[in-house]
Amino acid sequence: MKLTEIKALLEQKLLAMPGVLPTAFENVPFKPPDGPYQACYHLINSPVDLGIEGTLVEKRGILQVTVRYPEGKGRQQADAMCEQLADHFKPPQIIPGAGFRIELNKTASIGSGAPDEGRWAIPVSIYWRAFPV
Repeated sequence: MKLTEIKALLEQKLLAMPGVLPTAFENVPFKPPDGPYQACYHLINSPVDLGIEGTLVEKRGILQVTVRYPEGKGRQQADAMCEQLADHFKPPQIIPGAGFRIELNKTASIGSGAPDEGRWAIPVSIYWRAFPV
């Protein structure tokens, strides 16, 4: 259960959402369109050793998606996209991987919007935990 595998599964889940916006991923070239887009980041937390022998490890983190809409156009469309993201990752869900599973057991949180470089930006935090199977 490698972090690269966990990140890839979460990104696949994100891109499978109906009506998904163009997405900027970490350290990948991306030219923002004139319209809305989203930026995807992985915030990794420290692992938790669950077994006394150190054989069972829980990996944890946040899939951080920042929805970015052109500024000055109102917040309704951006808010609706954030709600759609939260619904797409609504708990409880299990995302199966090869030899591990990702659990979504906590409701995604939608932060407050703020202007950023000519865009209205709203962060959506999707909490996950991964375990070997």
